[in-house]
Amino acid sequence: MFNGMLIMLMGAASMVILAVGAGAADGVEPDSFDRSWPIVVGHYPHYAVDRLPIASIPYDKLSHIGYFSLSPMANGDLDEISVDVADLQELVARADAHGVKTFITVGGWGASEHFSAMAANPYARINFAARLAQYCLDYNLDGADLDWEPVSTETDKTNYSLLVGQVHDEFESLGLGLTVSVCAYGDEITPETIALVDWLNIMAYDNTPPHHSTFDSAVSALDHWENYGAPREKAVLGVPFYGKTAAGASCTYKLIVEFYHPGPEVDYVAGIGFNGINTIKQKTQYVLDNGYRGVMTWELSQDAAGGSSLLTAIRDTIVATSPANFNGDYRVDLSDFSILGFAWQSHPNDDNWNQVCDISTPRDNVINQHDMAVFCGYWLAGL
Repeated sequence: MFNGMLIMLMGAASMVILAVGAGAADGVEPDSFDRSWPIVVGHYPHYAVDRLPIASIPYDKLSHIGYFSLSPMANGDLDEISVDVADLQELVARADAHGVKTFITVGGWGASEHFSAMAANPYARINFAARLAQYCLDYNLDGADLDWEPVSTETDKTNYSLLVGQVHDEFESLGLGLTVSVCAYGDEITPETIALVDWLNIMAYDNTPPHHSTFDSAVSALDHWENYGAPREKAVLGVPFYGKTAAGASCTYKLIVEFYHPGPEVDYVAGIGFNGINTIKQKTQYVLDNGYRGVMTWELSQDAAGGSSLLTAIRDTIVATSPANFNGDYRVDLSDFSILGFAWQSHPNDDNWNQVCDISTPRDNVINQHDMAVFCGYWLAGL
């Protein structure tokens, strides 16, 4: 009896999955830049290919991946000197095959020299927005991240906000995503401009070394941006995959693990402050518990492998708290589907089952097709 019902439910679920794939489950287009929640954003610099080949990137643990980076020129043209086109194309193709969205970073520390002059010129802003949009289309990218570091004056902040508005207007009609990377306690754009971006990548690291990215400082950074005007659904917490010495020298987490083999509870070894497994999980759980958009990492090639991987710790924390992971095995799969199908068939109004399987938002205290739609969205996203 149950097997027959399960087959029928799987048929129904297939239709729901198609509906979710068409964006019908919760009104979010599946191909939109910001479709996932929570998101896991990984940065991949052009110089990382020797440390982490593009084919070895753990795409299954990411929702978005960014290639670093383009630089703006004073007239609004794009300086592509740091971009390896073949690498970028391979990255986009592999990410797309895994359902991972891709974006290009513009700027960054040491690559923002001409932002000020460009943003101050309305004609250069128009040119920049048009060229960046065309670049995304030419390389099948899903969007771009603006990373002007540092924004030093009130005039720069005003002009940067105008630039973000210009890029938003250019991107919106094309369905391209737009994010802005910001410092932990910054004010790079005006509060009103935040509404024009998909989210802010809050770089909650590179504070006072060696303990440059503690849990408390991450909470403070999120609080700062919320007080400044960023709603939680637009706040993505950045975490470091590297450590700092008191003198400010950097060391990748991968090398820290290889040389010192720290336990998951360790955040400081040999004069280097970093985020260990437990701190990364604590930060991720805080993001989940408090309704923030997700987690961003800098950067993927600095991570360790296997059980020491920080990216795996992020993913495991998210999966463990997924409402669709009914049996608590850290995976959303057919066994969870069977539990939901049984509850829908046999106990749709039972309070005990509702506590587990009523995952629609808002909760309606009944197990029905709405819960199945939500479940299929998690299943498709691997959450």
